[in-house]
Amino acid sequence: MQPWRMDSCHLCLPDSLRQDTEASDTTIPGDWRWTHLYEAPHVRVERWHKPGTAGWIVKRVDGAARVSRELAVHRAMADTGLLRATIVAWREDENGVLVYADEGLKPVRWNRRTALAVIREMVRIHQTRPEAVGTALASLGCEPRSHTPPWPRLVEEMLAGDPSAVVRRWAERLGMHPSLRPEARLLAALERDPAYPLRSAREVLCHGDLHPGNVLWDRSRRRPAVIDWEWVHVDYEYFDLFQWLDATSPAAPRTVPCHRLWALRAYATVRQAPVAGAPLRRWMRGYLAFAFAHLVWILQRIDGDWEQRRFPQRALWRQAQETVAGLRQVSWQWSRLGSGAGPG
Repeated sequence: MQPWRMDSCHLCLPDSLRQDTEASDTTIPGDWRWTHLYEAPHVRVERWHKPGTAGWIVKRVDGAARVSRELAVHRAMADTGLLRATIVAWREDENGVLVYADEGLKPVRWNRRTALAVIREMVRIHQTRPEAVGTALASLGCEPRSHTPPWPRLVEEMLAGDPSAVVRRWAERLGMHPSLRPEARLLAALERDPAYPLRSAREVLCHGDLHPGNVLWDRSRRRPAVIDWEWVHVDYEYFDLFQWLDATSPAAPRTVPCHRLWALRAYATVRQAPVAGAPLRRWMRGYLAFAFAHLVWILQRIDGDWEQRRFPQRALWRQAQETVAGLRQVSWQWSRLGSGAGPG
């Protein structure tokens, strides 16, 4: 077992954590308390605290490589002003652990005020110079990466997988009406010109995993705090918007932070212009086509996960419901926004 390493030498971790004792309930010897926060494949997050103290957020991961990567990302991001969490200790081995200072962040209560605050924070991330982060990561032997393929490969994989048949089959299984007229029009538009959704979007520094669970609320500063920067990379601004508004996962139910079209208009307003000379409607349709392609791609992945039993069937069934509902909504909205804003 690798020894603990610490950035703050005066900080004393609880003995039960240092000795790698597994907590079986919420009470730990020595008046320390343990609360389960989140669990996904290969990751478990807990809060450790003692009455009257701030405590720690403990993130357990499989493999030393994930610890090394998270450390490198935090060091590379240190000068951006975007980080809110502070790593105070870590252990790099097959049962890796990262310990963050507990900043007292709370889950966000979603309403238009908090959603607009997150949109402003997203724009702030997207206005950060990506070159500085990329250079810093490279100097630490760590390359930016995404958990989805780049757009050209994703569209190629999606179109090669008979998307109409996949969507129709899942719609029928879920008891939804199998009519796919808007979906068929959007698929045809993507087949004619796979790159068209991106012509009105900018390439920016993206958080890369900006789902609502990675956005907490800083009560002391009255602003959102974005955590978990492992997937930071350069991508189109649509990518973070999709992760926040429409992405689905078998690990947790989808949270709907606000109305999709309202959020897109708010983002464009905060950004001041979607892109120089591009009408707002064209930019919004580009997002909807981008989201549609990603959701169909996710639905195709659910088929594979189901066959290989990577996740419980109940979780995959719920994810399939959310994914089909989402792709039908975005295709309908894309159609309703009207012609003349791009192919289709």
